Amino acid sequence: MSHMISNSTVEAATASLVREYLSRKGLKATLEKMDIEYPRDDLSINNRQLLMKHVHLEKIMKKNKEENEPLKSMLEVMTKNFMADRLNTDNNSLRRESLDNLISSPPNLQTSKTNLASNDLIVDDDIEGECLTGAGKAGLFNVDDILSPPLLNTKKISSKKLERITPNNTNVNMPSRNNLHMSKPTRLSVSQQEQLRKEKLENIEGPKTPQLPVSFNEKKDLQQDELSSDPLRPMTRDNIRRKDNPVSFEALLMKGEERANSIKQMGLEKQNKLTADQLYKVETSSIYKDKCKPESKNNIQVSNETGFSTTKVNDLEFGDVDDVDLDSIPIKSPVGLTMKPEKLVKLSSSPLDLRTAMALKTIVLGSSTQVFIDEWLKQSLTFSERPDIKYGLVQKKGGPCGVLAAIQANFLQELLFGENRLPHVFKNPSRTDRSKLLAIALSHIFWRAGNMSSAVVTLPSETTHLINSSKFKQDGITERLSVYTFSSFTTLSDFMIQSISEFEREGSPGVVLTMYSAILSRKVHLTRADFDDPDHSTLIGNHGYCTQELVNLLLTGQAVSNVFNDIKQLDGCGIGDTIILKGLSKRSDLGFLTLMEHYQSCEVGTFYKTPKNPIWVICSESHFSVMFATKQELVSDWRAERIFDLYYYDGLANQQEEIRLTINTLNPSFKAPKGNEDELVPPLEHCIRTKWTDAEIDWNGSEPIL
Repeated sequence: MSHMISNSTVEAATASLVREYLSRKGLKATLEKMDIEYPRDDLSINNRQLLMKHVHLEKIMKKNKEENEPLKSMLEVMTKNFMADRLNTDNNSLRRESLDNLISSPPNLQTSKTNLASNDLIVDDDIEGECLTGAGKAGLFNVDDILSPPLLNTKKISSKKLERITPNNTNVNMPSRNNLHMSKPTRLSVSQQEQLRKEKLENIEGPKTPQLPVSFNEKKDLQQDELSSDPLRPMTRDNIRRKDNPVSFEALLMKGEERANSIKQMGLEKQNKLTADQLYKVETSSIYKDKCKPESKNNIQVSNETGFSTTKVNDLEFGDVDDVDLDSIPIKSPVGLTMKPEKLVKLSSSPLDLRTAMALKTIVLGSSTQVFIDEWLKQSLTFSERPDIKYGLVQKKGGPCGVLAAIQANFLQELLFGENRLPHVFKNPSRTDRSKLLAIALSHIFWRAGNMSSAVVTLPSETTHLINSSKFKQDGITERLSVYTFSSFTTLSDFMIQSISEFEREGSPGVVLTMYSAILSRKVHLTRADFDDPDHSTLIGNHGYCTQELVNLLLTGQAVSNVFNDIKQLDGCGIGDTIILKGLSKRSDLGFLTLMEHYQSCEVGTFYKTPKNPIWVICSESHFSVMFATKQELVSDWRAERIFDLYYYDGLANQQEEIRLTINTLNPSFKAPKGNEDELVPPLEHCIRTKWTDAEIDWNGSEPIL
């Protein structure tokens, strides 16, 4: 019994398979819950390749990768494999059983009718097994409607055996068992089938008005041209007229085969049409065109700088591009991500109502009669096309840098560490890659703001829903918004992939759409409740700059006013009430560092300094930019913090090339500049040293940003 596998080993492997499924499907919360309720142990397998070998799935996983649409998880591949094996086994068994029954007991119409008078006959959902009578596949027929015996499958009977079935002038009854001689059926070749078809058609065409073997008293008229012109027309006792000359069983057999072939041909034509649709490639679309002129209001073909064409239906654009699954190729391959979801998301929307519009503009601008400046209204989410920094969003003018930096950080998280990550080509991702990852990044921003249970997306329409009044002033975007609500992240991300051009298109208000969607996902009243001063705080401050509340909303899902951990209570200075200052409630996915901490004007907590991913939004002198590392262990292993590289990107500075900084924390002789020497130190270095004190920073040939 030493070769037997223990139950504990099976349980551990099964649990590992379930964890692999949850991980591949992105069900992180469920995976965390499972780890709590069913903790991992020494038998758990956390490496996907080892797990594959452990349960002997190498062959079927390799076969899965060769599929056009490979499945993501091992459980899915196993399930598909088991279902396919069972289906093949059941079909083969059914066909063998049917053929054995036919060989051993050839059907007789009269006998069959007597024995099956009170039963129904089930016809299998298979073209080869169809009989001439009935209304189609998988039909349920009453025996009273059966006018002819079940047809034999010509593909399984040799031509010589067919000739022995019946002569052409056989009368009503079916041939007996001795006439069939089908003890060992064989398969006809294509040429034999064609020859047999010609011979039997000649027999059919002989009598002008064929007579079927009918034993019923009821006879109804049917025109000969109707019978011969439609091979798919069902032949029942209601539409067949008996004539003097009968049709042989062979003729019926050939007629049934013609009908089966016609049905099969229709299926092939449908399949070919689907295949042609699936072969549509992004290279053949209008990927390189900036725009196309609208032809009609409700059905407009649009192409834009995102690199894929879209169809605009009722003011909503649906992407139509090539579909490639990264899971079927090595992660190092610089290939495109899929930009086309499995299913087009068609959702109903509602126009933004006046009350919500007023609340939005008040929390953002301070009043519903204020309007956005052009720096916000015309800032789209457009990427740089310069080599090695094609991952960077470009900012046209000052103002919305906080929103752009937060979106940039979320985008880098997907690019470097997300499910569809491309770390080996992150410097020069393709247009299609950038568009999909940006859509997923925005989806995470909205979903996180909705407390991981719901989200709202706002998109502009061509219809103006709100007019100017004493309570509301039009600004070019708010009055035209349509609101879409989601309760599933998958549906949300699919929708965003289809609609991402509304955020990317040159001149579109991408930053405003992102901000509005995040606020509505969080809900306006909850966003305001996050503020330390709900009555006077806004998300856009003086001179059109982002406030800390807005940056925190896009990075953490909560619009708190501070960057320290948890909350702080301050004495009311004699007023009597305690002042509550709100900070981060948990470790953030993305980090934040600020020059203000260097000047001791604020405190950045560990939830921001040591995020889950080594990506930080940098606030330096009222401007926001981004700094990041490509190695995840920088925030999980202290040994990785000895000597490491950080990349810096500023979308407003018209950055021409990559900026890579090497950080050395092991040089004991190096001391950071103090006092008056601060004027000669780049502010970025001060921000870095708020986390890595006395770190020696090498700009690697790049001009230091002062």
